[in-house]
Amino acid sequence: MIPQQGHHSHAEPSLLVAPEPSAKSSLDTLVQTILSDCKEANWSPIPVPERYQWRGESRGQAIQINAHVFESDTIAWGRVVRVDGGDTIQVLNVVALPRTTSRASIFGCELLVFRKGLHLFVLDAFPTTPTDTPDIQQLRQIQQELNDSFNLEETPEWGKNVFSPNVVILKPGARLQLPVQAVVPAFQKLWTTWMNQLPHSSTINLEEQVQIRELRARYLHHHAHDEPAGPFLQRMAGEEWAHDFIHSFLFPQWLKEGDASPPWDGL
Repeated sequence: MIPQQGHHSHAEPSLLVAPEPSAKSSLDTLVQTILSDCKEANWSPIPVPERYQWRGESRGQAIQINAHVFESDTIAWGRVVRVDGGDTIQVLNVVALPRTTSRASIFGCELLVFRKGLHLFVLDAFPTTPTDTPDIQQLRQIQQELNDSFNLEETPEWGKNVFSPNVVILKPGARLQLPVQAVVPAFQKLWTTWMNQLPHSSTINLEEQVQIRELRARYLHHHAHDEPAGPFLQRMAGEEWAHDFIHSFLFPQWLKEGDASPPWDGL
């Protein structure tokens, strides 16, 4: 029915749909949710050295890194890293390492956004024991759901030492132009399940603790050695800074020996 002139009609449906939030806005909102969850779980913030809160330029684009680190009686290391490069690049990277007294998996997620939309989404719960924990069951379900919709990527050769068999690796490509919001529910499902099980995954024997420490050591070693963001970080801030950032902050090598506080100086 065509509305008669002089009478008000309902707005077109397209005008009632809110515009898709920008990648920067979506990631900023997600970071605030994560930080709120960490506070609610009584995770204690660890002061981050200024050298890791990097500010500068890369190829004419202003870039800044904002990093948050936590520890608690359930986690040895939890970090949230946000790279803000305006319209050129947006990154969110989250890794949380449970203490060696816990059967909980190592939580990991990365969202990488370029100009044309979501470029990479990785979501994982890396097991440190043979136990089929609730987060691994949740990840398996997420993997199946996303694979049915998007055809997930195979694990790359370099990632076979650092990703679980159930890892979600999604590379939408320029054609699909998938917004960040499309994968946020998957992150929230796994993150919530992982956080809820964390307090109930502790109290294990010494033999299991040794096995967990060995698996964590291999995880940290291979991640630091094969980190694909290495060349980008080197171009951005130099080889020495990139090596320090990867080995002492992104994947702390000092945690290979067991649970310990950061050996940082010069805050």
